Amino acid sequence: MGRTPAARRRQRSVRVAFAAGVLLLSTAVAVTAVVLADPVALTVAVAFSVVCGWAALRVVVVELRQQRRAHAQERSRLAQDFHAEIAEQSVRRRAALAGSAREVERTRLAERATAELEATLRLSEARAHHAEHRARLEGTRADSAQRRVHDLEVSLAIRSAEEADELASWDAGHDGWEVDTVVDLLSWSSGSTPSGGSDGPPQRRAL
Repeated sequence: MGRTPAARRRQRSVRVAFAAGVLLLSTAVAVTAVVLADPVALTVAVAFSVVCGWAALRVVVVELRQQRRAHAQERSRLAQDFHAEIAEQSVRRRAALAGSAREVERTRLAERATAELEATLRLSEARAHHAEHRARLEGTRADSAQRRVHDLEVSLAIRSAEEADELASWDAGHDGWEVDTVVDLLSWSSGSTPSGGSDGPPQRRAL
């Protein structure tokens, strides 16, 4: 289980304080030996100072190593967090792109359906206009045919009336010619003589 940054800082402070205390102690011992001017004390002070210096150096080296290790772990953790964040952002981005693609596809399908419906509507309107035009044309043709039939009926009635008038006129003239012929025959029969009659019936009078 990793230590928290606060715990690491507290441990670092303790080690730094220990190293500083060792150095101060060695300095005090050396100063005391110099003041006493005793060779034995100086020897002991030098030996103690060397030991304290190495101890302080050891503490500082250990602290530097641990600090470097902690920094490496922190960088690794930050890198992992960064990669995790990048991966999460990538997932969100892919999800957003997929959603956008689906939305674009739905929009495209809706636009295509709208275009198809508009085309169907225009075709229906064109067919309706064509049917209406044909109906008007058929109505015009029917009216023309009716007028033509009416004109033919009127012409036929006029022609029939004229033929009836001509036939009536001809019948009247024929009846008069027959009457004149009978009268002429009777006149010829009653008025003829043995010596001087005409050789044939009298000529028909002109109508």
